[in-house]
Amino acid sequence: MTVIVLIATMLTAQSSPERESVETAEAREAIELARVEVATYGFYLGEARETKFQLGPEPILRWTNHLRRRFYGDVFIWTYNGRPEAVATITNSYGGYHAIETETHSLSLSKFTATRGDQPMWHPMSAGIELASVPDAPAVADAATRRLLQMRGIVRQFSAVSSPGPQQLQLRLLSQPVYRYASTVPDVIDGAMFVFANGTDPEIFLLLEARRTSEITSWQFAIARFNSHVALRVDYDEQSVWAVPRLRGGVLKNRDSTYFAFQRRIPDTSEKKND
Repeated sequence: MTVIVLIATMLTAQSSPERESVETAEAREAIELARVEVATYGFYLGEARETKFQLGPEPILRWTNHLRRRFYGDVFIWTYNGRPEAVATITNSYGGYHAIETETHSLSLSKFTATRGDQPMWHPMSAGIELASVPDAPAVADAATRRLLQMRGIVRQFSAVSSPGPQQLQLRLLSQPVYRYASTVPDVIDGAMFVFANGTDPEIFLLLEARRTSEITSWQFAIARFNSHVALRVDYDEQSVWAVPRLRGGVLKNRDSTYFAFQRRIPDTSEKKND
């Protein structure tokens, strides 16, 4: 398993010592709050909750975005038989008020249920992704090290853009996978998660898997959006292979959807003291 943690530069030469101190404290607090929050979630195969997915011990990605407010995000995954089934970012945002948001997408090929504490939280009613064959992909290599080289070569053929309006923004492919996995299920030989990001903020997750079907082993891919406010498109070798429109805010409140988010405000220090 390979885990990459990215921490954006939050302090600039123009920042005052006060600002540096505030942002350092926020980043530290955000990490601890994300750990506490994610530990309250449970992900289970099926509605009976008999089989629990495994929460990764550490975030696979850490990102920041300070364009409007100050956002600090930690990305976690839940796995089953070694394969990622769900991904979520726990984001603490500051600037006027403090809020914590959970944004999550199913990476499963089946349905599952999720809880927060003892309460139902999310139950996507369909598979979260759809696998497709990688066009003109090389034969899957026997050695894991060679397969990683193949995956890095394949993923470079993909490109992605986001469209907040009439303009388009080219998203940046992180060259290393944020998560590498080997499933105990015989059908999944190898796999990795890659990210297309705006800065360090993940906008799209791309999964590459070497899968065995019948007597053939081949490379397959799947894509999951991670931004509801923009239209997104992914090309392979300059040909469109996936596109989704901008979502209206209410869509993310649908607990049946494969892509779900919710937010709550956190009282600031002065409010806590006055309670």
